[in-house]
Amino acid sequence: MSAILNTKRAVERLVAGLGYPVAYEEVTFDPPANAVWLRLNFRVNEPESPTMGEGYYREDITAFIFVAGPKGKGTAQVITVAEQIRTLLDKGSTLIESGTEILVLKKPQIAGTAPTDSHVVCPVIVDFSVNVYE
Repeated sequence: MSAILNTKRAVERLVAGLGYPVAYEEVTFDPPANAVWLRLNFRVNEPESPTMGEGYYREDITAFIFVAGPKGKGTAQVITVAEQIRTLLDKGSTLIESGTEILVLKKPQIAGTAPTDSHVVCPVIVDFSVNVYE
């Protein structure tokens, strides 16, 4: 299986373990009206190809984990959940999925809060470096 899919699966499984409803990419989802929920999106950046032998490269993948909560109740709840996610995927974390080594090399960013029409959102941005040996 590809390093990209393994990374998505590992992160989705770990975040789902927090117990909040999760909206996955391209999956129908009805968000709860008065509860916290999460939305996951991934961006696959240009891979790095250091000179470390034939068949080795690193996938550079960014996860955007959006914490959404009820509007009109302040931001403390979504920021608290964002901090839980940052702790869960903190700098130095290593995930292993089907033999793929997935590293968090820097502290995840909590990118503030923003209101929408129906909820308040707090993004958590996590960069992963994935070792690939072909």
